[in-house]
Amino acid sequence: MIKFFRKIRQKMLNENKFSKYLLYAIGEIFLVVIGILIALNINNKNEQRIKAEKLDSIYIEVQRELALNINRISFLIDFYEKKDSINYLILNDKLTKEDYIETQEIAFSLFINIPLNIQNNGYSSLINALDILPKSFSTVLKKLNIVYDDNYFYIANNQ
Repeated sequence: MIKFFRKIRQKMLNENKFSKYLLYAIGEIFLVVIGILIALNINNKNEQRIKAEKLDSIYIEVQRELALNINRISFLIDFYEKKDSINYLILNDKLTKEDYIETQEIAFSLFINIPLNIQNNGYSSLINALDILPKSFSTVLKKLNIVYDDNYFYIANNQ
């Protein structure tokens, strides 16, 4: 293919058809520019696809961790409600043998506190990927900031 174009160029120069050669050269430059633009477009689309896949995996991780944290918090609420009711019964001398048998697993842990351990790896990944985060997700990010920042305040004051 290169030999073919080289022959065309040499033929035009030998026949002193400079205007046709100039038109041919401009056409060849135009084709090269079009090829570069197509390659850049393909590269940009590939980068956008990679960023979208990364964001999708981060979103899935954040959702998984939020569900896990909600389950942990629900468990802790139930645990401390039962513990509180046992404490109330003990403090008011109303604890019966039946109450003790029903809540034996909680009664044994009256003096143990279970800490609230929130997982935030997905949130940290999201914060580290702010440069690829679309502007449309700013409201979601603000709400996540409230959830995780409030949690850090709680943990810092209770440890």
